[in-house]
Amino acid sequence: PKKKIINCGYFYLDYLMKSSSKKLMQRDQVLFAPSWNYEYKNLFNDYGLDIINILLKNNFKIVFRPHPEILKRSMKKFNEIKKIFDKELSFSIDLSRCPKKSLESSEILITDNSTISMEFLFVFKRPTLFINYKKKIHNVNFHKSHNKPFENIVKKKFGSEIDINNIKTLPKVLKEIKKKKPLKGEV
Repeated sequence: PKKKIINCGYFYLDYLMKSSSKKLMQRDQVLFAPSWNYEYKNLFNDYGLDIINILLKNNFKIVFRPHPEILKRSMKKFNEIKKIFDKELSFSIDLSRCPKKSLESSEILITDNSTISMEFLFVFKRPTLFINYKKKIHNVNFHKSHNKPFENIVKKKFGSEIDINNIKTLPKVLKEIKKKKPLKGEV
């Protein structure tokens, strides 16, 4: 059915813009925030452990922020990761309701399709690396719309991308991304 679109803004983005510190960033801290997917085959389940391992072995600090749906749908995998990295000083898990603290303190965000990328890019103007693995399709009728998903536009215009089969190059890619100029002005 036809939808009525109401211009209302992005309240959470407005909140972050007004209340966040842009100066709390810790060098080499990566916020790893994979999206959730209806499918069991997804970035978190298939590669989350590998990604964290690669980054830790290359002296990055990791803040892992699982989507709340990951905790519902993949608790076994979450507990496995938690157990493996529990004693690792450079690894923490953010389960808070609001990711503000993790967003403020992280230098780079790694995700696949999570909209946390918009908050990170638009508020903090810091680099985001998108790992291309599985498309996140929650609307099976998406093909009926001729509009490009806004998330895809943001990803292409403001982010950096890497294919899943290149995750072993993550440290090199992150170092290259850090050399780029940060986003300036209005995004």
